[in-house]
Amino acid sequence: MLLGALQMPPVFKGLGPVALSALAGAGVYTTADLLRYYPRSYENRTRTVLLRDFRQSAVCTVIKVIAHDWIRAGTMKTLKVYIEDESARASLVCFNRSFLEKTLLPGKIFRIFGKFFYKYGEIQSSAFETEPVEESSNFGSILPVYPLHAGLNQKMLRKAIRSALDLYADTIEDEI
Repeated sequence: MLLGALQMPPVFKGLGPVALSALAGAGVYTTADLLRYYPRSYENRTRTVLLRDFRQSAVCTVIKVIAHDWIRAGTMKTLKVYIEDESARASLVCFNRSFLEKTLLPGKIFRIFGKFFYKYGEIQSSAFETEPVEESSNFGSILPVYPLHAGLNQKMLRKAIRSALDLYADTIEDEI
């Protein structure tokens, strides 16, 4: 199906030509396809898991940024952000996310969700999401995790599918 033939309503904010093309690559051409793009799993962000408990499950806590550093691996520079919560200190290894240097400023407080591990003598993560505490819309809830394809991200998919559900949930028949 051609990109021009996509049948997504323009009311789904954030779904411009690039996002529509990425959705088409995942086999999503219509609103019905979008509503049938089911999550592969869920993230439970309803309970606090401190940094010291990183081995039990994904960490979901409030952290304070302590400092930044740059580490080198050959010719590549990678941002490393040092954080702490009430229980421990850890570091965030930000591969290809140097823009976080301007966001995760020392002294600032964030909510964090991610998988942590013990490596090089410290607790660290390279797979995490943060939100400023005052904007913590994704914390305290259970979030869907969708399969990703080139050009798609969780935030865009969650927003688009939520919009579709808000518009059409009342008109969908329960097949059960």
